[in-house]
Amino acid sequence: MASFALAGGEAVGNFWKPNMHHAPNNRLEIKEVSGNRDLKAFIRVPWRIYKDDPNWVPPLLFERKEAFSRSHPYFRHARWCAWVAYRNGQPVGRISAQIDDLHLQEHETKTGFLD
Repeated sequence: MASFALAGGEAVGNFWKPNMHHAPNNRLEIKEVSGNRDLKAFIRVPWRIYKDDPNWVPPLLFERKEAFSRSHPYFRHARWCAWVAYRNGQPVGRISAQIDDLHLQEHETKTGFLD
């Protein structure tokens, strides 16, 4: 995971919402994950990207759903936000940002993580 400094955004509930600027004429659309339908799309992005890779071993879907579930123990002390990139209506990438409050308390740093 890459580390980044906390800046340019706000905490919204248990999530971090960074400031986003939209380029109206850009064919690449970045959509924030906000609901079960978006989360399902986020989880399934690798299946589209790696579908033709004979070496790719897909994770178990139910495990990925559990890992991103609000009831997962990690989210008792962490905030996250995720986005899916679409080109021509098809998912082409994804990214998430997390802030782990336990990590911040332990290490006294103002950092989050990108994945």
